[in-house]
Amino acid sequence: MIPQTLRFIVADFGNAEQNSKNSELFKVNLYVMERRQPTIRIVTVVHCTLSARADYSHDLEFPVLGQGLPPEWFSLDREDRLLGVCPKEEIL
Repeated sequence: MIPQTLRFIVADFGNAEQNSKNSELFKVNLYVMERRQPTIRIVTVVHCTLSARADYSHDLEFPVLGQGLPPEWFSLDREDRLLGVCPKEEIL
């Protein structure tokens, strides 16, 4: 048996957008690539200080420090590669 990679996700840090009103937030495109399937783009928001992410939507509720994460946000491990978009001094 020969192992094969059939699916992977790429984060496009080169085109990430920092929020102009809150520098802790970055919008990042994730691309899901699967063998013999069309590429899917997922727009996600990364909160650097809280080490969290959420899928982008126009009605996304942003977290407030000290109040916990809203339900659509997911905590990230400090070693999560998605936090690579963040300046190192902003990751707590």
